[in-house]
Amino acid sequence: MHKIFVILILLRVALSTMAAPIEQFHSRDFIFKADTTGNPFDVELAADFTGPDGARLRVPEFYDGDGVWKIRFSPTRVGEWSFLTTSSLGALNGKSESGIVCVPNRHPNFSNVTTA
Repeated sequence: MHKIFVILILLRVALSTMAAPIEQFHSRDFIFKADTTGNPFDVELAADFTGPDGARLRVPEFYDGDGVWKIRFSPTRVGEWSFLTTSSLGALNGKSESGIVCVPNRHPNFSNVTTA
């Protein structure tokens, strides 16, 4: 009984650390924190996203205050995506994430968006 309880707890922890899928054309914010001595609005940051069939999107950041930068990503194709950041601030450069999953939109006729 104790083993089953431990397995259930470990499974719950593993599932809670996984990000929920993003619906196609919906957005998700990726949040980055860093300190800068200069004007934070002068920091350059972008993420190069790579997706299914070689799809590529470059998404710029925006500064949200209190040392927080955000990249708001809206996947254009269903499938798995990843990104790598480039930044003029060393603490934000080279950040990556993989396994970002885009699922079909539940409301596919809501927009006439051209896919990349």
